[in-house]
Amino acid sequence: MDKEIVDYILQAQKHGLADFEIKQNLLNAGWDAGVVEQGFVMSKAADTHSGSGGSSPQVAGYPSSQRPDFRPQPSAFQNTHTTVAVNEQSIENKPVRKSFLKNKVLWLVVVILLVLGSSAFGYYKFVYLTPASIFNKFLAVKPPAVYQSDYSLTYSYTEASSTEATALTLSGSAYYNGQNASSSESGNAFTLGMKSAAGSASVNLQYLLLNNILYFNISKVSMLKSLGSDWVKLDLGQMQKYLSAHSTTTDQSLNNLWENQELKTKLHDLIVNAKIIYPTNFFAKESIKGIPTYHLKLTLDNQALIKTVGQAVDLIQNDPGFTGEKVSDAQKNEVNSLLGKLTLKEGDIWIGQKDSELYQIHLSFNVPSVQDLSDPNFYSSIPALDGSLAKQRDATRLTDARQLNQALQLYYNDHGGYPEGKMGIPQGLIPTYIASWPVAPTPLDGTCTDYFNGYWYKNKGTQFTKNGMKLYTSFTLTFCLGEATGGFGAGIGMATPSGIAGNVACPATPNLCVNSKLAGAKNIQAKIDSLKFNSPLVIDETVYNFGKTQTLTAPENPIDLMQMLEGLLGSFFPTNPTAKTLVQ
Repeated sequence: MDKEIVDYILQAQKHGLADFEIKQNLLNAGWDAGVVEQGFVMSKAADTHSGSGGSSPQVAGYPSSQRPDFRPQPSAFQNTHTTVAVNEQSIENKPVRKSFLKNKVLWLVVVILLVLGSSAFGYYKFVYLTPASIFNKFLAVKPPAVYQSDYSLTYSYTEASSTEATALTLSGSAYYNGQNASSSESGNAFTLGMKSAAGSASVNLQYLLLNNILYFNISKVSMLKSLGSDWVKLDLGQMQKYLSAHSTTTDQSLNNLWENQELKTKLHDLIVNAKIIYPTNFFAKESIKGIPTYHLKLTLDNQALIKTVGQAVDLIQNDPGFTGEKVSDAQKNEVNSLLGKLTLKEGDIWIGQKDSELYQIHLSFNVPSVQDLSDPNFYSSIPALDGSLAKQRDATRLTDARQLNQALQLYYNDHGGYPEGKMGIPQGLIPTYIASWPVAPTPLDGTCTDYFNGYWYKNKGTQFTKNGMKLYTSFTLTFCLGEATGGFGAGIGMATPSGIAGNVACPATPNLCVNSKLAGAKNIQAKIDSLKFNSPLVIDETVYNFGKTQTLTAPENPIDLMQMLEGLLGSFFPTNPTAKTLVQ
């Protein structure tokens, strides 16, 4: 060890320099780090042997040629004397002072970097990496064009007569390829199941959607095996054209809105920015199928949901293409009361750390029990809910009347007359011309009474006998519509050999034709308050294989369901003048 470095360390220590400053000065002067460390070891030994009051010891050093990692010394350390004298002046020499300034600058840089690093980490942790920022990045990401998912949906309820819950489940695995917007492809293999105290049952089903043609596997449905193929197909394009050609004004309005890309964009933006479901806290970092994700807890903002639903309704109703019946403010309030009771019991979402894609979601809602949902009196008490259902009931009544009228015409073609009626039902019509006698929907709508809500057949005209059968030259079939439907007025409707007419004169006493016990103002809020939102609806989905395409092949020799539907629905929606006379 070179004696002069040891002497310098001892003298510098005596003048109050810290060890790290001495080391930095020596390193800045060109000394090797190993030599400096060895010098400190030797200086400690020399200081111990010298005592506290003696002069600096004379420690034999190495010849310069044997010094490890020898470097030419800076002028500040080049000394021909055997002892390095360190005093105030020597401490303030330029090399030492310059090194010390460099050291201060270095520490200043370190402090700045630490401050910047802490700020960056703080931004990352408390701004960039907040639950809201992670969730917002997820919302901003364009949904993947190709992906797979495993999903399940479970609804549970407990009947009043049982203590064990009944569970309805829908679970499966799906594939979606939307790279070509005009002809997206998808496949879905799923299971429908039910489990209750009485036992359990399930059925496995599958469908494919290729080039706007839906293929449905019916091989697992025993009642459909007789059709002669494992698959049926439905051309959705043809179906849309068929329905458009025979739709009502309201239906056509909805079709126009569905094709309105500008409106769909506005609705999409409204929902994305609504913050109906938002994250409350960052739960953990977890791996989903080997992908690192952020696990966030979610909550539901009922007020945001109510506001968004109202804004969506206004967007649709104010669109120039909408020509249907508008929802009133009173009806909006009724729906708002229901939405306000919806509860998100559990909410979790897993978002990719790198790509901000959705990898998994878990939602558990509390919804009304099946008993409340199946009570027709509840729906009839709330116009906002009952309005669409009432329209469906009227449409069913009119369809049943048309079907019965068609069956009677077929009977007439075969027998040359109309059948005898007993208790309102034509004899000999079932099951040859119609499978069963339909039951009119309930509850009552409009001014309809129990007497005329049901379908009632009466033989009319001259009676005659043919092949031992009593036949008649005419008939009437009555029914009742709550509102104007399909071009027929509200009230009592009647089918005859000439066709169907609506809003006919009362064919009986007034008390049988008009409901005199129509309910007055109904306590809608009380009905809503009576709903028990105590049945869990649980939704789980895991998404994976982004961008991995599959080859979906159309099944061979499927049954064309559209041809079957045209044969069936064609009689209900005739397009030729001769057939029209039967239903007008």
